[in-house]
Amino acid sequence: MANLFLYKNKAGYNSATDRPAQQSSVSYDGQETIVDGKNVILPFKPANAQMGDMVVFDTIDNCRKILKWKTYHAGTFDSSRYIMGKALYFGAQNGKGIWAGIENAVSASKMWAEKCYFRLTGINVSAAGSFTFKTYYSWASHPDNVVSWDAGATLASIVATINGLGLSASYFKAAVLADGTGIGIWVNYPTTDNVSAIFSITAGGEGINVEYMNKYNGQDVVWQYVTTSTIIPGRTPAKNVLRRNGLSTSWGGGHFAKFVDYYGTNGKAEYAPETSTDPMNRATFNALAESLVEAEKALYDKYNGSYEEYMEGAMVLCDTARDIMGVSYDDAAYQTALLAQVMTKDYDNNVIPAFPAAYYAHIYGVNAAVPTGFEAGKWGLPTTYQMMKLIELVGLNANNKTDFNRAIDKFNAAGNFYGSGYYFWTCAEYSAYGSFIYNGYYGILDNGIKKDTYSVRPVLALEWDA
Repeated sequence: MANLFLYKNKAGYNSATDRPAQQSSVSYDGQETIVDGKNVILPFKPANAQMGDMVVFDTIDNCRKILKWKTYHAGTFDSSRYIMGKALYFGAQNGKGIWAGIENAVSASKMWAEKCYFRLTGINVSAAGSFTFKTYYSWASHPDNVVSWDAGATLASIVATINGLGLSASYFKAAVLADGTGIGIWVNYPTTDNVSAIFSITAGGEGINVEYMNKYNGQDVVWQYVTTSTIIPGRTPAKNVLRRNGLSTSWGGGHFAKFVDYYGTNGKAEYAPETSTDPMNRATFNALAESLVEAEKALYDKYNGSYEEYMEGAMVLCDTARDIMGVSYDDAAYQTALLAQVMTKDYDNNVIPAFPAAYYAHIYGVNAAVPTGFEAGKWGLPTTYQMMKLIELVGLNANNKTDFNRAIDKFNAAGNFYGSGYYFWTCAEYSAYGSFIYNGYYGILDNGIKKDTYSVRPVLALEWDA
């Protein structure tokens, strides 16, 4: 493209007749770059990147470039020359551009961390037998579970007995091992790091061997109940989030429209100081205007009687060196890789990722014959900062699309997402049992339970060309 135009001001651009009608052009009106045309591709420099633009790789010039999203035309795009990065620009950090995938890394939702697996072998079904076991999940102990069988029983019948004891099928399940040598047990949401409490035989069970399958460097690990920075060198320590009003807590507002929409009706129905985790609903806040209590009226006046300003105060503060934003800022790919490389085993001895969400973000990428910078291994789960910067760019729902939503529509309408009803993992950890998510029910950056399944939206950080 050789059609470059310089104007003194916007009026000069608007009145100009020298730009070709059938070709692409780039103009500068004294304040901003304006692109007109089809499939406009510019050098990979920060000045050329705007929200929603696509990163591509030019196989002739052997470098990354920027495809202006508003000019994209699928029918005339030169896919023989340009490899799409499947990532849209949404911000900048520390001299890098950050880009969000136009789709989830994997279609199915994934756990942040894997459940516990046990392998029971040496069960003698030729003779009558029994054993009693205890288990622990969802913050509660479940002892005195008796399993018995008659001579000639099958492993399948014993499994049926175990699964029929009344334990939660969401948190505890048995199955016949794939090799037919015994029984496998998994425990979900263990909420303790005591492996013997999670599952152990407490009586009977002579000759039965119980093997715990989840190990790291030869040591037992409960993936859903461990602070990963204590076992993985380089991992970000768990922290709170800081709100704009100064409160440090486990969550804060993320998508403003959804946040206000939910808490405006469902917030606290009584006065709550800003030290309170949950904000007030709109009616309660508005009623403070007539309060005779000094602190209540002062809070109302602090925000000029505006519920929206009050809720702004409960939003996550992104640009801070404190709390999780300070320790997990622009290292999504690195943090994700640390998690993704950790493997564990299920009760059938299959090697599986200990941290599935991170694993699938890590292996996501664009396959090409040349290194592009957006192949597998370059991507990551978003940091909390990146997640907040990303979610603030989308509309509340499909009826409230932003330009970023329209950009996604250009390249992959099926990959669109909104502030309401969508849930995404980050790479950042809150506690032994929780990691940060975007929660589209409340519109907040929240503490998600590691055993839950949420979407994996990968992000990419790329150095600009000199």
